Amino acid sequence: MAQCKLCNKSGWFLAISSKALCQRCEQLFQLDFPQRIRILRDCESILENSHSLDTKLSRINVAIEQLMKLQAYEGCGIQTITPGPSQAILNYERRREQEVMNAAAAAHIDAIAKADLTVSLSG
Repeated sequence: MAQCKLCNKSGWFLAISSKALCQRCEQLFQLDFPQRIRILRDCESILENSHSLDTKLSRINVAIEQLMKLQAYEGCGIQTITPGPSQAILNYERRREQEVMNAAAAAHIDAIAKADLTVSLSG
């Protein structure tokens, strides 16, 4: 007997897609999934091109929000992206930590350079 992975509807004559979704859930998935992937790609593009920590952190948060929505599909056994949304969330959380550490290191180096410059000018 066929059963939809998303809504759990089942029946002998229930038609399901290759992702094991009923027609209604398949239509919802086909509308939702590409939009989330587009947003994730936009986030990644902005992350690669931005130099602002605030922008990077904001885009990481947006990406994590989108991945959490995809994680619901993962929980139902529907494959969406590789690596899976759960692993991608962990990757973005690590990336957020790395971006903060990089920004702090750059600020530290900048502060030391300014301090050395101040000492040499007044000396």
